[in-house]
Amino acid sequence: MRDGKRLEAEMNRHADLLRASEKALARALNDYKAPASSSAAAEFHQLRVQGAIFNYDICSSMVSLWITEPRGFAQSVALKNIVGKLYEYDLALSSRLVNRILRLAEDRGMSVPSDTIKRERRKWRDQLARLSRWADLRNHASGHYGKDIPKQIELISELQRNEVMSVAEAFLSFNNFVSTVLADVGRGRVVLRE
Repeated sequence: MRDGKRLEAEMNRHADLLRASEKALARALNDYKAPASSSAAAEFHQLRVQGAIFNYDICSSMVSLWITEPRGFAQSVALKNIVGKLYEYDLALSSRLVNRILRLAEDRGMSVPSDTIKRERRKWRDQLARLSRWADLRNHASGHYGKDIPKQIELISELQRNEVMSVAEAFLSFNNFVSTVLADVGRGRVVLRE
């Protein structure tokens, strides 16, 4: 009985997480579709909706994993999809999205020290460093399906649920911080967090 109530509470928590992410995505998309008051506003809404797409994408994948509880290799395949999304979004953040946020702030006459975001990223250093070590997985089995099928199976089989979920949770926390910086820039205020 206790396990049943615990499981029900856990499922409700997951459903609440997904609904909140869905609502945030809908709001971001509606704001994006509305006529922008300036090019800076348009840029803000593009960045905001991109973050909301990622957040919903990861949350829906995580909730699906929690609900369906795949076993064995099927679980590893489900984890591979989460890893692929994390890896690609980390590349997008690192290579262009953070720079766009910093440029938006500068265009608005604001200063966001670049080490503000780097400092937050360092809090999750161990988990986020794992993403770069999944490059082979991304190149052989996630973002691309390589020719070497035994290599795909090997890489997918190595995935561990606790590790992937730890990285996903860390990355969502980091992305939430970046989204908060973006929201502050959008409001014309930057709150530097220690």
